[in-house]
Amino acid sequence: SGQNIGDNDYAKWVEEQTGSCDDSDAQLSRVTGSSASFTFTSAGLKELCYKWNYFGTGFSASPFLLHPLVRVAVMSFDRILPSGTAIGCASNVQILGFGFTFLGDASPPFRCYFGDFGSTSARVVNDTVIECSTPLIQGAQYITVNVSVGSLQNLTVSTSFRVYDPSDVIITSIAPQAGSYNLVSVVKLAGSFLDLGAVSCRFGSFTTSLAFIDPINSLLSCLKPAFPDTERERTGRYSISVAANGQCFWPTSATFTTYNAKVEVSALSGAPASAGVDMLISGVGFVFPGLPSGKCLFTDVLTGSSVETALRTENTTLVHCLTPAAGIPRTYTVGVLLNGLEAAPPGVFGAPEFSEYDLKSVRLTRADPPAGPTSDANVITLHGFNFSNFGTGQLVVRAGNALYTAAFLDEQRARFTLPAGSSGAGS
Repeated sequence: SGQNIGDNDYAKWVEEQTGSCDDSDAQLSRVTGSSASFTFTSAGLKELCYKWNYFGTGFSASPFLLHPLVRVAVMSFDRILPSGTAIGCASNVQILGFGFTFLGDASPPFRCYFGDFGSTSARVVNDTVIECSTPLIQGAQYITVNVSVGSLQNLTVSTSFRVYDPSDVIITSIAPQAGSYNLVSVVKLAGSFLDLGAVSCRFGSFTTSLAFIDPINSLLSCLKPAFPDTERERTGRYSISVAANGQCFWPTSATFTTYNAKVEVSALSGAPASAGVDMLISGVGFVFPGLPSGKCLFTDVLTGSSVETALRTENTTLVHCLTPAAGIPRTYTVGVLLNGLEAAPPGVFGAPEFSEYDLKSVRLTRADPPAGPTSDANVITLHGFNFSNFGTGQLVVRAGNALYTAAFLDEQRARFTLPAGSSGAGS
């Protein structure tokens, strides 16, 4: 609108303060009936250039003249995030684009429209983001989302905004199934999932900061957060819920179990390298029944290389580890990985150590005395090579068909008592 506007005049829009009103610009629109149509290829704040043709008056056409106070803000609406909401769940969405603050305080109000389910007011966050809330929508479906800017209606943002049924999210397995309360680890959930651009997981009331789904929506990986110290003494199951849009969390049948375990001592600190031996380890807070992913970790104290073996949980204070039987004499530190991922912390005695030795190198050369009366107890010193001290009660002697605890003296001597009435050769 203005004065002396006539048919066959020309108008164009140029970038604020940087555009040119040069006649060579091809982006022109002819004025017809005091109106003209424009197609914009870029967002930005535009200023009007106008050319009067004075058609039919005998006057020469004017050059394009800049009208800097006549402006239009060209905005782009690119996408909506998240791209859906659950049935009966009001979600906050962000509409991403450009140019939302071009008009400053003079900007008209924004409003979001969700298909036939009504509209909600929108808030401009910055030049590239506006926010609004979805209404409560019943029934799984796809709807169109539009934005209005003042009197401009039906600016389409998405034609496929999804309203989904949260019960369609199904979890069939979880790994690891358990961990310490402050464990930070990727927990992998197998099943059937949706990703609406902001998928998230929740363990009890604690929400993950990172989650992603594989391309076929069958594996959801969630970064389990460290629970606060207030959860240290609360052991047990935390329900796992999933939100395809990061907001509408839906409970599932899956749980994550926390424990507060500690390893104390081992009843066995040495064994032959040629055969696996059952190693009993005591502690507190072991998960019982044991988890299928549990394992024992034997780490070579010299090289740092490690061997994993089977873990069997007897109760909450006792577990069994099968020794590596690596065939080479080595000394290991032993870790108990109840969930197959993290070692339970050791107690005041530190992590248990375990040594494997070459059984063929152990030799018994003589007994001193070589004989004694059966009516008396006989204290016998054994002589040989490569005797070892693996802890109280672990060095035993077989005399006849009986076993007797021996005292380690040094690598060449051990001593035991043969009770009165006993007889037979020792080994």
